[in-house]
Amino acid sequence: MLVVEKVLPFFLIMIVGAVMARAKLIDENGVLGLSRYVYWIGFPTLLIHGLGAAHPPSPQVLKGLLGYGLGAVIPFLLAALIARWARWSTNVQAGLPMCAGLGNTGFLGLPLVASLLGPTAAGWAAAIVAIDWVVMATLSGMALHRATPKGQAAGSGANSLLKALAYGLLNPIVAGAAIGVAQMLVGWRWPTPVDQAITTCAISATAVGLVALGATLAARRAPDQPKRQGAPIWIAVGLKLLIGPACVAVATTLIGAPTAFRAAAILMAACPTAVTVFVQARSAGVFAEGSARVVAISTLISALTLTVLASALTHG
Repeated sequence: MLVVEKVLPFFLIMIVGAVMARAKLIDENGVLGLSRYVYWIGFPTLLIHGLGAAHPPSPQVLKGLLGYGLGAVIPFLLAALIARWARWSTNVQAGLPMCAGLGNTGFLGLPLVASLLGPTAAGWAAAIVAIDWVVMATLSGMALHRATPKGQAAGSGANSLLKALAYGLLNPIVAGAAIGVAQMLVGWRWPTPVDQAITTCAISATAVGLVALGATLAARRAPDQPKRQGAPIWIAVGLKLLIGPACVAVATTLIGAPTAFRAAAILMAACPTAVTVFVQARSAGVFAEGSARVVAISTLISALTLTVLASALTHG
């Protein structure tokens, strides 16, 4: 029931966004504005606020974090390979890896791990969030760059790769995570007025992103809008909820991470696709509807998969 209670609010807020869209209280431009707010302000401040207050990981935990990173990148790479092998559109090839590789570790995973495994595990979870939103988000930004007009114009080669890397690193979400990690490592804190402003914006990020997501899911498609592609969506869901946790379990075991850390890492890897995946896709104009459906479906199914996994890891 703990997982269900934590997942249910996500859907309630999404329903609010859907009702607003159906009642025409929010239109396409409104959804775009909300998405841009979360992308440029809401989620970056959430990462600055959350990571900046965390404690630096110990050397032993760093080994476990390496295992998590190695395991977490596998679904990302598999999604890219499958999309390329299937010759799906450029938009799908760019957006699918992000859907399969970036989890809802900040909104859902961290509080879930803290509730189940205690405050020590919450510190590990914060470090895992840093990996997701520095390393994985940079890789996702590079993949998205391929489908943007600038990315397509850049062609291929070393110069194109450098431009894609710059695009990924200059992502405001990656910048927010990097600032939060820097604060964590040096123990620096913002002046009180600035900290309060950051906290206020951070609190708003989840709700605003979910309203935009719900509105997108409820929007009526135009006659010329491409048909929904079921196969990429379900492949992303399977990679995120099943293959990802399995890869992290194997990687953290082989690298010799502590048992308690492995439990926290597996739970974090099993989190559904992050709401901000949709926000980034929507802002870039790449795989927006597909990513919205991956987020909704994976979140719904994770109420079951996370419950089963949490029970096995805490009572096994």
